[in-house]
Amino acid sequence: MFGNLGERTLFLFGALNVAWIPVTYCFFPETANRSLEEINMLFASKSPFAWEEEKEFQRLKALGIPADTKTGQIHSENTSMEKINV
Repeated sequence: MFGNLGERTLFLFGALNVAWIPVTYCFFPETANRSLEEINMLFASKSPFAWEEEKEFQRLKALGIPADTKTGQIHSENTSMEKINV
């Protein structure tokens, strides 16, 4: 199948890359400059759309809900890497 494409291979892969632009925009939220706990809160939304995840994240952050209450994990602020590695 791919052997017969020849020079049309560029157009095939170019079209596939262009097709991924709206998918990336709609389903992958921005995670730059966020802690892991904030990213956990970001993905707590039931909606797969990035803009709905951002709305839910802002709502949870405004309410002051800690990030790890969704997973049930206990977060200790006194734990440091030096204490763990000793």
